[in-house]
Amino acid sequence: MLFHLVKKDFILAKKYLLFMLIFAVIGPIFIYSKLGFDNGSFTSFLITVLFTEYILFNMVSMQEDKYRGSALLCTTPHTRNGVIKAKYLFILVIFIGCFLLFNLAVAIGFSTGLARLNIYSIGIALCKR
Repeated sequence: MLFHLVKKDFILAKKYLLFMLIFAVIGPIFIYSKLGFDNGSFTSFLITVLFTEYILFNMVSMQEDKYRGSALLCTTPHTRNGVIKAKYLFILVIFIGCFLLFNLAVAIGFSTGLARLNIYSIGIALCKR
């Protein structure tokens, strides 16, 4: 059941999804180059993830508000608890996507100063949201 709600959120955000995926690769590189201090890869990743999640989640919320999606969603057999879990899962999927794209950009070598993130950095980033 949650899969359908998360899929709905991605369909609502499809206008900005490609742009945000490109930003998830280019954003950390640009931010790291402008920061100018050592070990700024975590900071650039965190800023990029927060911005990406905010834009996509805000786009979904605006689309639901515009078309009365939350009111219409109450008429479906989905519980409120399920809808809330789907929203959290949507944000978690965005986070995982940004993490994978960041590590892919580091592995390919788009940037010379960025370092791969470890489990500790992932935990801190999840707690900061």
